[in-house]
Amino acid sequence: MMRADYLEPNIGKTGAFGHKVKIKHVAAAYTVSATDDSGVLFCINQASAYTITMPDAAACGPGWHCSFMITTAASNAVIVAASSDDGNNVYAVSAGADGGSGGMASEGTAADDVTFISGATVGDKVDYVCDGTSWFVHGIAADVAHITIG
Repeated sequence: MMRADYLEPNIGKTGAFGHKVKIKHVAAAYTVSATDDSGVLFCINQASAYTITMPDAAACGPGWHCSFMITTAASNAVIVAASSDDGNNVYAVSAGADGGSGGMASEGTAADDVTFISGATVGDKVDYVCDGTSWFVHGIAADVAHITIG
């Protein structure tokens, strides 16, 4: 049980109990860490084309999660890829604010990569959640075509 002498002065400062989202800025190839990067929001700069490699799902374990969001849009694709030991274990679905049909959907068939295409928009985002075996990805974008799976 939390003590009132802690709660009272700390409530509302930066969310409940002073919690802030961990942020990492990425502008070049990066390998996500199973031990250090759970809960991180990766801010993607599309100034160049590169790949972000996810850790093995088994190393992460159930409940491990992170997000990727375009914070600097440019004309380069950025790929979030399964590790070389994983593969065909990404299940994904996305929606677009444009209301368009299509978009990213693995439809029960696992894939390897999620790609923010050239021309993605600031704020386009995907969330990864692990169950210890697979990655479950939900995305939202200004245009349904901005995020693809392959």
